[in-house]
Amino acid sequence: MRRLRTWGIAGLALCFIAATWTRADNVDLTGSWMFTNEGTGEHATVEIKQDGTSVAGTVAPTPKGDQKHLFDGKQLFAGTLSGLSATGTIKMADDANRRNPPPVTDTGMRFTVSQNADGLRIDGQYDFQRYNYDKEAWQPPNPGDSPKVAFSMVPMCRPVSGPIPMGRAGGFDISITLSEPVHVVDPAKDDAKIAGYCHYSGVGVGGVAINMLLPGGASGPPLGISGCDVEFYLKEGADPSDPKSYQQVSLSWSDDETNSVPVFSRWGLSFNLYSVGLDFHVNQDDGSVTISEGYAEVKMAATGDTQIYGPVYLGGNPNGIIRFDWQPNSDSWSNGQWSFDGLHGAQLQVRRDGLVPIATLDLDFNSQGDATGKLVVEPDCTWNLDGFDISIDECELNGFVSLRGEGAFELRAPGSLRGTLKTQGPSAQSLKFELAYKEDRTFYFGVVNDGSIRLFGGTCTSLALSANLDTDTLDFTRIDGQFAWKHDQFDTAITISAFSLVDGRLQTFKGAGAVEFENFKVSIQDIDYSADLGRLSVTGKLNLGWSAGGDAAVEMRNFTIDSTGTISSFEIEANLNATPANLHFLAAYKDRSFSGDFDGSISGGIRIQGSVVVGVASNSANAGADFTYGYLELNVRLANGVPIGQSGLQLLGLGGGFGCNYLPNTKVPEYGAYYLMGQITIGDMAGMASLQGKLEIILGAQSTAFQITGTLQATQSTPYFVGSLSCAYVLGSGSLSGDLTSTVKIPQSGSIISIEKNTLHYSVGSNAWGVQGDNLGGQFFQVLNVSNGSVMARSTFASPIGDLSGSLGAHLSGGTSQSLSTSFLGVGLKAGLQVSVLGDISSQINSSGISGSFSMTASAIGTATVTVPGNILFDPYTFSKEISAQGSVTGTSNGQSLHIDANLQISLGLGLSGSVPLSYDI
Repeated sequence: MRRLRTWGIAGLALCFIAATWTRADNVDLTGSWMFTNEGTGEHATVEIKQDGTSVAGTVAPTPKGDQKHLFDGKQLFAGTLSGLSATGTIKMADDANRRNPPPVTDTGMRFTVSQNADGLRIDGQYDFQRYNYDKEAWQPPNPGDSPKVAFSMVPMCRPVSGPIPMGRAGGFDISITLSEPVHVVDPAKDDAKIAGYCHYSGVGVGGVAINMLLPGGASGPPLGISGCDVEFYLKEGADPSDPKSYQQVSLSWSDDETNSVPVFSRWGLSFNLYSVGLDFHVNQDDGSVTISEGYAEVKMAATGDTQIYGPVYLGGNPNGIIRFDWQPNSDSWSNGQWSFDGLHGAQLQVRRDGLVPIATLDLDFNSQGDATGKLVVEPDCTWNLDGFDISIDECELNGFVSLRGEGAFELRAPGSLRGTLKTQGPSAQSLKFELAYKEDRTFYFGVVNDGSIRLFGGTCTSLALSANLDTDTLDFTRIDGQFAWKHDQFDTAITISAFSLVDGRLQTFKGAGAVEFENFKVSIQDIDYSADLGRLSVTGKLNLGWSAGGDAAVEMRNFTIDSTGTISSFEIEANLNATPANLHFLAAYKDRSFSGDFDGSISGGIRIQGSVVVGVASNSANAGADFTYGYLELNVRLANGVPIGQSGLQLLGLGGGFGCNYLPNTKVPEYGAYYLMGQITIGDMAGMASLQGKLEIILGAQSTAFQITGTLQATQSTPYFVGSLSCAYVLGSGSLSGDLTSTVKIPQSGSIISIEKNTLHYSVGSNAWGVQGDNLGGQFFQVLNVSNGSVMARSTFASPIGDLSGSLGAHLSGGTSQSLSTSFLGVGLKAGLQVSVLGDISSQINSSGISGSFSMTASAIGTATVTVPGNILFDPYTFSKEISAQGSVTGTSNGQSLHIDANLQISLGLGLSGSVPLSYDI
């Protein structure tokens, strides 16, 4: 039985089917097939070869250690196939190893060939027979045996689908899932066969889940890849779920831009898987897996600008490929080599407003994923910020970026950005500033150490300024601080304790200090800026040095400084009330000079008056160098005169003056000139007359001269006559010149004679003399006015007096009220007249006297009472009548006498009119 049973099993395995196909599309059955007895579950391997419709089957060698079949390695059958369903006959081949092999016999086999997603399958049955070697004949089955034997054959390298377990490899937990069946490589085209293994290859059919193993054995988030290309070797007939059945598993994938695989996003960058290639080695003993060779490429792209911190951004147009190559057979994913050479376009940026780069570093990564370098200022890096015009000129910032691990994006401290800030308005200036970057990753605003600015005609130094800097946007709206400020006309600087620029315009400029200004000590109590007027207002005191301690300070009024530094006109006024003196002082500053007057008194009837001028001017003869000039004049008037011995005279006043680089008569600074003046006033004890004399000496100017002036006043208290005389002598000229000025009022009211400051100029020198006066005039009896008078006379000392020549002229006008009572044409006339006269005098002066002529017109209007005498015809008749009269007055002079002719024409109306001629010789 053992022999029969053994043959029975072998007979099941050594059948071949010959049939005719009924379909035109052939199926190739070439390959290794697994023959299975469906009743006993026993297997055998059959190698089928097909050439067209011719097929043959051979029993595969039995694996070592298994029971050998009767016909191991022998051809069992041959025939033809056609169609998917047929009947066949078992044809037994001779057995060369046996003396009496079984003859060929027909088993009545029936089978069906089918094909589905798992591939080809043969299902069939045959008549069960036994061969009796003793009788050397086939026998039917024994009672109880099944007359038919069911069998199936499937290919040994069937399509594989579903999961392929890889387990842990290279620090990852890896599983491969085939989304559709993968078929073996065409044996005819396979040049990489491994005996006993099925060679599989599929394109775009693999799905891979990769979990990174974290410290402690935990798994990280899975990375899923679909559409992978796979290739592997599976042991023939082995269970695909057994890892030990696999050899040389390979996996590859690349991004075709339709199935991107995000890896992670960070820093405004997306990292997507670009390509993968993995070769796995399977240990046949324990099924463990290692990565024998592998790489992964990740594509970097920008997802948007990223603020790293503050004004530091990762920007530009980052793109490129990062590659990682695994270390062969390593058990950790961190062992391998990174390559960042393919990254381009990324920048480390410092931005303003979070938008506009002002300094950038182009990131050039090394193989380790690091980039370092110095940031550079962007071209034309200028902008306007709330009224401030800003430009960045220099950059001293270094950056460092690393894509390894958690990544690093940073500026290296210390560093700085330097630029120029321009303000607007009247105080527009340029300021060098620095944005200093420090260890706390913050920018700080400051003025460059050697910086200085010009404001209001002065220099600002020791600048201590800060800005309300937004450290994220680098914006600011105001600058505050303090500094030392020295105006060009001050001897030293003062402290500006409060300074602010808001929206690019000066808002606050306040300070105080002590300086010297135009040789005066000034205590500045406050400087305040007026934005509306665009100028500084200065409150302070100017020290006049009157007191014994030298600190008589007076308030300054209207002291302002405009945007150009020009100091405006201002006034100082002071009152000194200290027994026994009382003094008032008022002076104004203008055009770099002080000028003013003072007036006061000292108890005892002493009056003090004077003036002062102090200033600075430029010397054109010395390249415009400045020089100081000054003038002081003081006059003392005594209410009660001091007797001068027994002379009958008394001293009424004294005065003096001194000028340095200044001449008071021209009121013009003159470098190198000195002026000395002395003055005295005397009068008689009775107070009838007073005389004031003044001596002036001019030294060092273009000429040196002496000048004497005097004033005569009569009487002293209520003068009728005031006259002044001046005489000047220039050294070396041989000539004198001067003038005579007189004022006459008789009586003091001037009702009889009033002559106001008529001035005659005279000169004596070069053997000649002359006198001239213009605009002479006066009033006589309050009736006759003389105006536009002129006189000129000249002669020489060597000539006879007869050679005198000159001229005299004047304009006369006047008027008065007169009463008239006369008999006219036999008619009595009484009238009140208002008489007006108007005329001109034009005469020549010579040694004989005055010759010439004058003419005047006269007119009169009034009311007359006319009395007409009576006669025998009518009674006397009296009536009132408005009358008028016109006349002319002419005169001539021959130098010895004056002849005057006058004619008055009167009209009474009613035909009554007449002329009254007059003639006079004087």
